[in-house]
Amino acid sequence: MLTRFIAKQLGDPSGPFGRLVMSRLLNRGNDELISATLTALELEPGDRYLDVGFGGGVSFEKAARVVTGKMLGVDPSQDMVDSPSTALTALIHAGRLELKLGDVAAIPVARGSIDKLLTTNTVYFWPDLDAGLRGSLEPLAPGGRLAIGLTQRKKMKQFAFTEHGFTKYEASELVAPLEAAGFERIHVHRLYSRVTEGDAVVTAHKPL
Repeated sequence: MLTRFIAKQLGDPSGPFGRLVMSRLLNRGNDELISATLTALELEPGDRYLDVGFGGGVSFEKAARVVTGKMLGVDPSQDMVDSPSTALTALIHAGRLELKLGDVAAIPVARGSIDKLLTTNTVYFWPDLDAGLRGSLEPLAPGGRLAIGLTQRKKMKQFAFTEHGFTKYEASELVAPLEAAGFERIHVHRLYSRVTEGDAVVTAHKPL
């Protein structure tokens, strides 16, 4: 079934279709939400930046305009790690980007080594929300900022493919789990542009 195939590729882009087609579709389809999530993240030049579930990787192209140091990406798809776009390959060769295979519940970077962590359109695929949020807290330095970009439940229900393997959320439903994971200063930023109507960004901080 086509909708089931699309849903699987969105959660774990793989094979020739994932490498050549889905990565580009993810960049194009998520562009405005990624931009809004980066804006909410409030990147600064010296930040150590991590994108978990980076997919096509367009967030790095955008973040590289601000961040002057090395950026990190973690994704559960081996194909996304092994077959980056031309733009990402250039950042890797310049020593500005490193990509790793990994899961949000056990992000393979040093504890406290990240200032800003972004994840966009990934939370629906996490097997365990609480474990993913605890895993997101671990690499952040004290005072570090997390931004989760998502399409909310009501909008998600418009798309048939989200019936396969998606756990849908309203942004407000992430507040209590974030608090339980140890985050503070949690805010929900709802988006209202023509493209992002029904989307939101949730920001949170690791305690100092």
